[in-house]
Amino acid sequence: MLAFFFCGALCTVATLSEYTEKASTAGFTIRVLELDTNPFTADHQRDLAKYRNIVLEDIAKDPHSARVFFGYSAGAKFAARLASEGETAVDGVFLLDPVDGPPPLQRNLTKFPIFLESVTPIWRNLRGKSQSDYPSALKILHTELGERGGFGGVPCVSRAFGHLWYTERMGAQANETVRLENVGHLDPLSRRPNFPGNAACPGGTQEAAVQARENALDAFEVMLTEIQSSNSSLQR
Repeated sequence: MLAFFFCGALCTVATLSEYTEKASTAGFTIRVLELDTNPFTADHQRDLAKYRNIVLEDIAKDPHSARVFFGYSAGAKFAARLASEGETAVDGVFLLDPVDGPPPLQRNLTKFPIFLESVTPIWRNLRGKSQSDYPSALKILHTELGERGGFGGVPCVSRAFGHLWYTERMGAQANETVRLENVGHLDPLSRRPNFPGNAACPGGTQEAAVQARENALDAFEVMLTEIQSSNSSLQR
């Protein structure tokens, strides 16, 4: 089984460590894909092509295995876009405070395109079963404070292209959308990024952050368990 983790701008392997550990414990092979955040070289369209090649290479090595995409922040745009494509369709998509389009203070839609604007994702089961009978799992978790403006009044989660945008594009397949109460964009991460720019993302209390992270981890574990169980049944 394969689990691909797509990071956002303030995300690293370390900040997702609790989530990757959940997947590893459940028997998934882990792949974490980090964005190029250098303002001079960043290019989401280029990264999409690179990620697609990596995912396809891993799938080719284990073509019949179940697979899951986890997307955090801007990483969610890659997870959702690739999951909409036939060759990279997955059994489960877990989006944590998803953001489409450009990062805060950026308006370059060539380098940072809106990936879901012209895409209606087609979710399908890898085993060739009927989509209507066996829909893939799609969970969207969003933070209450993520869309509030931080430093300079610019929110870390775009109001136009945040969780409501994803729910709209996913349609009926968005079978679970959960709000993480009283927390900001960075609070559900395993480790808060060591980066000055994280001051731009309003956060909640420490207690709220711990609870939100536990809720997100529990939801992710439930998805993994369901897919693991389904995969085991299919292998028998």
